[in-house]
Amino acid sequence: MSIAPIRPQIRFLGQPLLERIVAEARDLLENVGLEMTHPEVTDLTLKAGGKRNPAGRVLMPAKLVEQALVSAPRSFCL
Repeated sequence: MSIAPIRPQIRFLGQPLLERIVAEARDLLENVGLEMTHPEVTDLTLKAGGKRNPAGRVLMPAKLVEQALVSAPRSFCL
């Protein structure tokens, strides 16, 4: 007889709050941008569709953020 492992889940935030955090993070990436100091990362981001604002920050449009999320691994081990 095999016993399935127990995998408890702890949720600290409700779904509406999680959705708000994600929406605000996406808004920050698209409208405030990031100050990138690594030239290669900056080049890759700009070539992938990012844009530099007048202050020099790199803006990440929603489409670019979505592509990055889709291509990211679902999990990883440290």
